Amino acid sequence: MKRLKLMIGAVATTMAVSGLALGGAAPAQAASCTSYIYGSGGSGPCVANIQKMLNGVANAEAHGDPTRGCNSLYLHYIATDGSWGPRTDTAVRRFQGWTCSKVDGVVGPATWRALCGEAGDHYMHVSPVSWQRIAWAAAKNSGCTVHS
Repeated sequence: MKRLKLMIGAVATTMAVSGLALGGAAPAQAASCTSYIYGSGGSGPCVANIQKMLNGVANAEAHGDPTRGCNSLYLHYIATDGSWGPRTDTAVRRFQGWTCSKVDGVVGPATWRALCGEAGDHYMHVSPVSWQRIAWAAAKNSGCTVHS
């Protein structure tokens, strides 16, 4: 019985990191993406939102002070295809380092808080730069608390 519980726990962890819940696929766009954990191999609209948020934050910081965090944030544009590949993984890790978070390449509660805080900022909503407005909308669609 103990072995079965360990196996179920391992499967649940693998599914969560891939952006899946035990009840099925990750939530649709209207549901709260922030309730799930995403990582390598994940896919879907919530991963696309993460990609949009990372692009917008990187764009905003490129025009501000990309070195204000623990590490530099210099990110290259990543495709917003909803598929978690190597470039998304690198972008998440750089973002985590920049926000002084644990660098593990997984968007869990701490990374969601940091990403929502940056992408959901009022400045992003009123920015003349489209990438930043797209990031703000992606934060809102992900279930982040955003500032209008």
